Amino acid sequence: MSIEVTIRQVGFEKKTMPLKTILGADLLYGSYDEGWRLHTGERNENDFLAYMPMQLARGFVVNWNENDMELVRLKALTPTAPAELRTFYETVYRIATYWESEIEVDGRLMDLEDFIDGFEAMLEFNQNTLQKMAKSVIDGENSEMTLFSVMWPLVMGRQEAEAFLVEPSYFPKWLHEKQNIDAYYIKPSFFRREDGVWGRYAISEELRCILPIKPYVPYGFDDPETNELLECNNYGMLIYSIFRSETIGEMSYEDFVEGIRKFKKAKAKRYDGNHIIIEGLSGEDLEEFVREMEQVQ
Repeated sequence: MSIEVTIRQVGFEKKTMPLKTILGADLLYGSYDEGWRLHTGERNENDFLAYMPMQLARGFVVNWNENDMELVRLKALTPTAPAELRTFYETVYRIATYWESEIEVDGRLMDLEDFIDGFEAMLEFNQNTLQKMAKSVIDGENSEMTLFSVMWPLVMGRQEAEAFLVEPSYFPKWLHEKQNIDAYYIKPSFFRREDGVWGRYAISEELRCILPIKPYVPYGFDDPETNELLECNNYGMLIYSIFRSETIGEMSYEDFVEGIRKFKKAKAKRYDGNHIIIEGLSGEDLEEFVREMEQVQ
């Protein structure tokens, strides 16, 4: 679910919208790479993601061009942290009052004050959306729910869904704590072979990383032949030594996940509904892991 607000400048003497006015005092910005990982301080020509560093949640997209004197468009996802939702409303107000403007909310013209007055109702809607998502996971309607978030996607599994229903205030804490860590979110690379598209993940030495239990094509990887999301059913893991500039081992992705969760030196543990986090391994540890996997196979 989302809420989209378009702010149009209607005054006779038009002026551009400064980036500092959009961000205010509390927001930072960034843009995503093809694997949906955020690069802080970077922005595309016409859009970026705004977010609160003190409450990492889901962020909101800002469609803006520094030379455009016509409009700024903001889009927020729900459910999100209440503090982020409040900041979204404050940003709309800040932009709309900097310009002489009119606003559209989800395509419908609305008075600015009416929009601001609807904040409490939006908070309730936000909470209801979270509850519906959580119940859909618990009831088996969905096995999991992916939440596109500031730093990388997070996945609500049954464990998270049950926790959010028991204690709704845990949700914003979970969003922040899961993203406010020093770890690398691994994305796959894809290449086409005669028998179809192959996906390859890769890890190397001293890399604390987050990776999926069940591999998937991240949002943004489109098939150039169909212009639709790429389809891939063959995944593998490449274990590479950066220091030696050579491959240590290669295996199916399923075998890697099963093996790394048993390998004590990796200290692999559950991260969310479809990810694990593993601690950085030395080159010697990676070689030991590959040898163990070769013996099993």
